[in-house]
Amino acid sequence: MKLFKQDEEPSSRRIKLKTLPNTRDLSDVPNQMGLRIKPHRLIRSGTLGGAGRRDIKTLTKEYGLKQVVDFRNEEERESNPDPAIAGVKNDWIPILNERALGITREDDCDESGSDDCDEAAPSMGSITDFLSDPKKMITRLYAAMPLDKFTQNQYRKFLKLVENNTDGAVLYHCTAGKDRVGIGTALILSALGYDRESIIKDYLKTNENLGVPGLSTGVPHLEDASNDLYILLNSAYPEYIDAAFDSIDKNYGTVENYLHEALELTDEDIEKLKENYLEK
Repeated sequence: MKLFKQDEEPSSRRIKLKTLPNTRDLSDVPNQMGLRIKPHRLIRSGTLGGAGRRDIKTLTKEYGLKQVVDFRNEEERESNPDPAIAGVKNDWIPILNERALGITREDDCDESGSDDCDEAAPSMGSITDFLSDPKKMITRLYAAMPLDKFTQNQYRKFLKLVENNTDGAVLYHCTAGKDRVGIGTALILSALGYDRESIIKDYLKTNENLGVPGLSTGVPHLEDASNDLYILLNSAYPEYIDAAFDSIDKNYGTVENYLHEALELTDEDIEKLKENYLEK
């Protein structure tokens, strides 16, 4: 399996760092009103656990990093913690309610005998289901995430944090900087007036940045999987982000309605985001 590359210029610019391959400044392409995101204000990234001192210095000194938001779950944070960075606040806003989204391992249910396993939504299914058709399972996850109440609440917290940041850059990350960050970025760009085509271009930029996958995804039994599966797990496919948009459209009509109804952003919230982050 080969990774595909995009011929067109994507929406965000990679920050050239030695230890962080998928860290990007969202300040390149104008939105539908001809406005751009101010440079050094919004940065999307994969995990910071392996960040070298020189890269941290680049982020703090050159990009004015003031705030990190970690989208990962508790286990991911404990196994690969973010570095402590002087003068930078770190907030934990885990995006996935794994049980509610049906992200379960068969042995978890077998060993515990808990009734909770029966209540899990059939989004990704067991690890056996996942390994048999991972692309299908990931697509289902993208469709389910925007509708999950816990996930909605967490993205609401994140967008309010971004809204209220008036000084320096906010960097938000998950593990690969693709799935949880991908949907989060789609929501930010939508609120800032970007069209879907530009948002999808930004999402697909991950493929060029990661190139050959070289990070742990935290998926059980991955060490037994084929290289094709490893590549699949670290690749961004249009079907994934399309599934999230389709789910939003089907249930809320438009992304704008979703921002107002599901994430409870007011017109004033959206105007404040635009004032804080957009420039001509």
